[in-house]
Amino acid sequence: MQQMATTVTLLGAASSPGPGLAAGDVAGRDGRHASLHCSRLRARKRQPWVLAEAGLSDEDIFKGVVTEKWRKFMKRQIKRARMFFEEAEQGVTELRKESRWPVWASMLLYRQILDEIEANDYNNFTKRAYVGKAKKVLALPVAYGKSLLLPYSLRNNQT
Repeated sequence: MQQMATTVTLLGAASSPGPGLAAGDVAGRDGRHASLHCSRLRARKRQPWVLAEAGLSDEDIFKGVVTEKWRKFMKRQIKRARMFFEEAEQGVTELRKESRWPVWASMLLYRQILDEIEANDYNNFTKRAYVGKAKKVLALPVAYGKSLLLPYSLRNNQT
């Protein structure tokens, strides 16, 4: 008999990409000058306590200078985002087969954005973290392959 994941397990895992995306986005990832001010405002308004816990102030954010405090903050946010994505992987496999591919693609692309933030030395004030067209195109077959995997709940029951 095939056992599917419980609703609670599925909902918990399926909700994990959201915080992962938010954690990756918390400080804004778009350093283009025209939208820089708006990105900083969004970051500050979304989760002001996260910045305060890191010892960062509004003034620090509006200065737009990468400091060790900022790097430490961003490293924690990126680690947190990756944790949510890993947690979400089980839930994604439990989705209907036709729904998995776009979710996998989103998670893979957002992970690549996190990689770009790191490659930019956490400078998302003046440098734009983006995934180029070629990397996006290469990620799609990987996401499609992952979408074809048997759900975890069924894999764990096969002996």
